Amino acid sequence: FTGRLASLTRAEAARLVASRGGTFATTVSRATNLLVVGAAGVPLRPDGRPTRKLARAEALAGRGVRVEVASEERFLRLAGVTDDRV
Repeated sequence: FTGRLASLTRAEAARLVASRGGTFATTVSRATNLLVVGAAGVPLRPDGRPTRKLARAEALAGRGVRVEVASEERFLRLAGVTDDRV
């Protein structure tokens, strides 16, 4: 996860990932399949550059590593969350 989440806390997001059989990680690596961009805040640094996690995901994807960058909304759909409550 990068940026601020609008619909849940990081702890709730981690529990949601685990409940769906995934592994929550605080860093982006070659093992990362999905990086979620929070809907409450653009994942950019004050100088306009992308966050470290987003830059790392983009660099890995550029080298052929399959890592999807998805919106918080897409993540919730993938996780099967259909309402505002997690």
